Amino acid sequence: MKNVSVSKERLPWLALSTGAMFLSAYSAVRWIDTVGSVSGWTGLPQYEAQIPLLRVQAEVWLGLALALPFVAAWFLGLGRKDQLNQRVAAETASVTCSRDSRPWLSPISKYAFRLGLSIVGTLGFALCLFLVGALLYKLGVHNSR
Repeated sequence: MKNVSVSKERLPWLALSTGAMFLSAYSAVRWIDTVGSVSGWTGLPQYEAQIPLLRVQAEVWLGLALALPFVAAWFLGLGRKDQLNQRVAAETASVTCSRDSRPWLSPISKYAFRLGLSIVGTLGFALCLFLVGALLYKLGVHNSR
């Protein structure tokens, strides 16, 4: 089994990535709540003035929920030791033939893998938020507007 250790330079980036995943999950939950409020309040005259504001809020929450996993994937790639080694190797390398005929594909596939990880992390956080909300509801501690 491979020994996995995290360098001190990478810890802040991992923390930022985890935070972005959590914020994305929170934004998704808030988007669902806001859309539910809009659909529940539509047609009720006492809430008619609040619906346009709720629609704007729903767009903001949706934008955050969709954008933050991409930011988290980018944070996951920062501070890696192989990036530092590649920079040093590029400065001291001699001209050689590359085995990979498409070297541009490697960074794309690495980012796609990190994006998959951040989406799975976001879904995990969303599930945790849902379970905490369900538990609080069962305990009788819930939001009353």
